[in-house]
Amino acid sequence: MSHGQFVSADTVIHHAEGTAKLVRTSPTEVIVRFEDDFKASNGPDLYVWLTKDGDVKNGYIDLGKLKGNLGSQNYTVPAGTDLAQYKTVIIWCKAFSVLFGTAKLALQP
Repeated sequence: MSHGQFVSADTVIHHAEGTAKLVRTSPTEVIVRFEDDFKASNGPDLYVWLTKDGDVKNGYIDLGKLKGNLGSQNYTVPAGTDLAQYKTVIIWCKAFSVLFGTAKLALQP
């Protein structure tokens, strides 16, 4: 489907890198998958959100708490989500409203 590389919000404290992909696992299910190269700095309240453009003010879909700060992990996208609208995955700290990183998703060649 589509994939992108995380870009860190900053390189000192709020950091995320690696690959995020949208993967269709069945005719009715899509997941966001972080590949083995995923790394993020630790944070107190990190979540994975699917956004329209990386800006939470423009709407987001909460995919759940970040499962770990290293390696592959999967997050189910709610059925009915318009994937033509939601094209950026972000790591967001809810407690402090801080962005750790964004991955803009583009169609795979």
